[in-house]
Amino acid sequence: MQAYTHEVSKLAAEIKKRDADRTDTTPATLQRRRREREQLQSLVEQLNQEFKAQTTTFQTTKSRLSKEKDFWFDWDNLPSVRETIPPRNKTVLAILQHCIIPRCLFGPNDATFSAKFVREMHRLGTKNFSSLTLYDKVNACKSSLTTQIFVNLNETVIFTCTNKEAENYGRFLREVLIELMRWYNDKSVYEKEAVGYSLPGFLKKWSANPSEMVYLQYEEFRSVMFKWHKNLTMAFRSCLESRDYMHVRNTLAVLEKLVGLYPLVDFHGAILEEKVAFIAGKGETRGDLQIRAQGYLAILRKSSKSWVTAAKFSSQPKSANLMAPSNISTPSSTPRILSPRTTTQTTMSVQKPSSGLNPSALPFKPQAEGAGYFTPRYHTNK
Repeated sequence: MQAYTHEVSKLAAEIKKRDADRTDTTPATLQRRRREREQLQSLVEQLNQEFKAQTTTFQTTKSRLSKEKDFWFDWDNLPSVRETIPPRNKTVLAILQHCIIPRCLFGPNDATFSAKFVREMHRLGTKNFSSLTLYDKVNACKSSLTTQIFVNLNETVIFTCTNKEAENYGRFLREVLIELMRWYNDKSVYEKEAVGYSLPGFLKKWSANPSEMVYLQYEEFRSVMFKWHKNLTMAFRSCLESRDYMHVRNTLAVLEKLVGLYPLVDFHGAILEEKVAFIAGKGETRGDLQIRAQGYLAILRKSSKSWVTAAKFSSQPKSANLMAPSNISTPSSTPRILSPRTTTQTTMSVQKPSSGLNPSALPFKPQAEGAGYFTPRYHTNK
């Protein structure tokens, strides 16, 4: 709608400008201006007609989706046999395998469409569709196969893509993160758009009885967002450590599309900076990878001013948003928080420490088994 309004306003201003021009009043010039004005006016009318047609089509499509959403994944009529994988998990796996991944790699517009259609399925409250499961994981119990948008799926897709497909996949991840960051930044938006009786996508416990349903709370969602960012870091680190050309090149292509949305946590950024700096320096002999890594490294270091600690990223916000939609594309414009290069040297300032706290203690650094990560946990009952 905004695009149509903008173009019509621009054409109207051009018509007004030509009508006000009196620099040349010869008959030939006046006739030429009349023809140009008629062409511009015709274009305005065509745009208005097209806008009406598109609006009608859009409303018709939305109405059809709203009517059909409860029949897409209707398990009520399935034979009562013991399933090795819960039907919702199988549904999400099928959506990823046959719909989202093939479509999002096809082109830039398809990547955007894929991410927005997932969001629309969530907004519609599609029956038996768990958007939380889609974002997080699908487990095939017998083969121990784990397909996660934010972990193994990244490594697999990145390796098998061409460079253009990797860029399209980066666009898809960017659109997904933009929507998740909208919810992350504002509790009221999260409670309005992400959870609710008509929005089962973020259910932790499914039940036929509405009173027994358990939704992912906002504080839990912030912790899950940290886990997803951690998983992205694990996937990208693994790809950048690979000596395979396609792994490294496609990873850099994806990372370039996520500028301003990832990384946001200081030690995630520090890990990426270390790996990219190695490729940009003498550790890499392939010139095209070196040049591309040097370009991304400059962007990464510039954005480090906006990185925050893990504790701040996963905790309840007190004032300003971490990343408002208006400045998503310019990460360096956000308020400066402790960067990974200063967190090890700077102590936390506390004006009135409560009993039992050490005001000179170093900032919290998550540690875990072998990988150096803290993983927030939550439980889902599929």
